Amino acid sequence: MRTYSHLYSSQRRFQAFLTQHDIQDGSSLFMQVFMSSNDADKMKKTLDELAQFLPSAKLIATSTAGEIVAGGMQDDTTVVSICVFEKTRVDVALIESASGAEMASEIAHRMSEDTKLIICFNNIYANDGEEIINALQQVDSKVMITGGNAGDNGEFNAQTVVGCNTEVSTSAMAVALLSSDHL
Repeated sequence: MRTYSHLYSSQRRFQAFLTQHDIQDGSSLFMQVFMSSNDADKMKKTLDELAQFLPSAKLIATSTAGEIVAGGMQDDTTVVSICVFEKTRVDVALIESASGAEMASEIAHRMSEDTKLIICFNNIYANDGEEIINALQQVDSKVMITGGNAGDNGEFNAQTVVGCNTEVSTSAMAVALLSSDHL
């Protein structure tokens, strides 16, 4: 696995970054996007731009209250983290249900026997992340779960946003399941 981080500011710079690191489109790519803005339209625009360059990549995104890149903390930015896998499958989804138990059930339905890691970006104002995690641990306590609650750039205005590929939501949870016998 190779991992790269990019402080996203424009399509031109992103293209140069991809060229510099010889990152080419393919189903082995997994992107995580961390965006200071909690504006769903702005996130949608950014995800659409990224998909123009890497349409086969699996992607989850979250609004934040600060972004970490190159060992430092940034504000009012967008950070794109790209993982290039060789032997790992990634499945991504936006999960939305009435209860945490139902959300956990939907995530569990997507798991395979070799799922080793689940990454969750939760809309804190819409879902009880702890309830979802507890329910997931009851399904399979061997699967590692990581991620966190989406932020709203410190505005505390009752809206966060998450994304999956080119879809965004202010009420769902963005989920990535990493599956392999080599993780």
